[in-house]
Amino acid sequence: MSSRVGLPSKRPDPAEEDVECPYSPTSSSGSSCHQDMQQSSQGQAAQSSNNASTSSTRGGEEDHEEELSQRVNIPPCISKEEHRALSTAMPHPPVTKEGLEELDLEWITSNIRLRIDLNYDHNLEFMRDPGVRGELKRQEARKYWLSLEAELKIMYQHNFLPSCVECETQCSSTPMEPGFFKPRLPDMLYKLKDLLTALLPDSEHDQLAQCLDIPLLLQELSHGLMDIVRLAGWIRQRVTSHCAPYRDKAAHDMADQIRDGVERGDIGALVAGVESLFGLLEAMQLDVANHQVRNLRGSFIDDTVDFQRKYFGVRIENGHLTTRDSHRWWLVAFTDHGQNCVVLGETLNDPPFVSLIHGLVGLCLNQLAIIPETLKYDTSRLRMLSAEIQELVHVEICLVVFNKLVEQIRGSAGGNPGLMYGELRTRLMALTETDPALDTTVASCWKRHVNAVTLELMHSALRFCQKPDSTLTEDLAETTAKMLDEKFLYEARFRIVARAVGRALEECTYKYAKVYEGLPASTISYAQNRLRRRFQPPPGCRLLTDFGIMASRLAHIAVIHWRVWEDLVYLREDESDDDESEEDESVGDEDGDITAARGGDAE
Repeated sequence: MSSRVGLPSKRPDPAEEDVECPYSPTSSSGSSCHQDMQQSSQGQAAQSSNNASTSSTRGGEEDHEEELSQRVNIPPCISKEEHRALSTAMPHPPVTKEGLEELDLEWITSNIRLRIDLNYDHNLEFMRDPGVRGELKRQEARKYWLSLEAELKIMYQHNFLPSCVECETQCSSTPMEPGFFKPRLPDMLYKLKDLLTALLPDSEHDQLAQCLDIPLLLQELSHGLMDIVRLAGWIRQRVTSHCAPYRDKAAHDMADQIRDGVERGDIGALVAGVESLFGLLEAMQLDVANHQVRNLRGSFIDDTVDFQRKYFGVRIENGHLTTRDSHRWWLVAFTDHGQNCVVLGETLNDPPFVSLIHGLVGLCLNQLAIIPETLKYDTSRLRMLSAEIQELVHVEICLVVFNKLVEQIRGSAGGNPGLMYGELRTRLMALTETDPALDTTVASCWKRHVNAVTLELMHSALRFCQKPDSTLTEDLAETTAKMLDEKFLYEARFRIVARAVGRALEECTYKYAKVYEGLPASTISYAQNRLRRRFQPPPGCRLLTDFGIMASRLAHIAVIHWRVWEDLVYLREDESDDDESEEDESVGDEDGDITAARGGDAE
C-alpha cells in the first residue's frame, strides 16, 4: 500500500518525542465538549443543528472539500457489511462535544438528579453507560468505525474513482446493488477539533488552529499527503501534557496504533487508532467532570435543600410538576399513622413528619408500590430498601422453618437453635442470588430457589442436632419444601412478618431522624458515608443489610425530603383546598387535623 494515496507518509523519525506542529497557520474555530450520555437520543434533529453550526465555521472552503462532502458511489468491491455501514451509520463520530454536553460544568451544577444523589452516594461519578442503552450506542459506534474504514478503503483503492480491478471481478461474479454514501472524514475532523478545543487550555488554541487546519488537512488527504502519524504524535504530546497520569499509556498506545497501521498499510489498525483517540478524549472529559463533582460535592450537599426547593418550586408554579397525588399519598399516611401507630407506648409527636416516615416504610414494604412524584428521584433508593426488607422477611421465615425442623429431629432436647442463625443467614443469602432476567421481585427469587433453600435448612438442622446426613429422608424433604412454600405464600397474602419488620423499622428510623433533625445536610451525609464504609460487605459477598443501616438510610431520605417538600406540597394550604373541593369528607377531616397540628407546632 502506498502511504501517499489517501494515507499519510511514514514518520521521519518514529522515536522522535518533541513533535512540532506539522502545519502552517490558518484560521479555524472550535467549542466546548461534554459527556456521551445522550448522543443516541439526539438523532437527526440535533445533527442538522450541528451541521448548520459546522457550516458556519467553514467559510471560504476549497473545491477539494466540497468534493469530499458530496455523495460517493459505493463500489462493488465493498463487502455487504461495509455497504450497510456506509449507508446507515450515523454521520458523526460516536464521541462529540454535543454528545458530551452533560459533562459541562453548567450542566453539572443544574443536574437535579446528580445534586440529589450526591447526598446519598459520595462515590458517585460519571461513566459510560454499561446497560442496554450503552450497548446500543456501542453497536452504533462499531458501525460508524466500520463505515470509516470502508471509506478509507475506497479512497485508497479508488481515489474516489468508479471501480478497480477487484470491482470488475466482483461484478462479473455477483453483481452488487448500487449505493451512495456521504464521506464522514470531514465531519470527523471537525468534531475532533471541537473536542480538543474543549480539553486544551486557551493558551494552546492558536497552536491547535494551526495543527488542525481542517481545509488544509482535507486538501492533503485528497492528494494522499496528509501525515497522520505526525499529527497523532502531536496530539499525543498535547494530551499527555494535560490528562491524568494513568491515561498516558492509552495516549501512547493510540499514537503507536496509528503509526503501525500506516507503516503496515493496515487500514483497520489505522481506524482502530483513531477510535482509540476519540475514546481517550471521552475518558479525559469524564475525568474532568468527575474531578469537578468531587470538588463541588461539599457545596452541592450544603445547598441541596435550597436548590431543590427552588428547582421544584419553579416546576410547580409553571405547571410542569403535578403534586396532588403526592399530597393525597401523604394524607393517607397521616391518617393511617394517627389511627394505628403507637411506638414506645405513646403516639409519636410531630405527626406531619412522622407520617412521612410511616408512608416511606409503607412504600418499602411493597416492591410494586407506586412511588409518588415528589419521591421520583429517590425511587432507586426506596426500591433497594424494599428489596433488602424482603430479603430479611424471607430469611426470617426460613429461620422459623429451621426451628420447626430442629424440633422434629431433636424432640424436646436442650440447645439453642439461635446459635446457628448467623451462619444460616449467610448460607441462605449465598444461595438466593437474584437474576434480573428471571426475578421481578425478591419473592419470585426465593420461590425459584425454594428447593436449594429447603436442602440447606435440612442440612443445617441435622448438623445442629448432630445427626448424620443419612438421617435425611425423602419424606422429610418433601414435608419441609411444602412447609416453606406454604409459609412464603401465606406471607405474600397476609404480610405478617413484613408488617412486624415494618413496625420495627419505623421505630428505628424515627430514632435516627430525631438525631438528624437539627443537623446540616452535609453532616448527615458524611455520617451516612462513614456508616456505609464501616458496614461495607466484602466484594462478591452477599449479606443481609444491617437493620440499623436500613433505618439510618431511610431517616436520611425522610429528613432531606421533608425539608424540601414540607411547605411546597404536604403542608401547602392550596393543596388542602384542592382536596376539599373534591368533597372527599375523610380527606377534609384529615386536612383539618393537619392544619391544627401545624398551628400547634408554630406556637
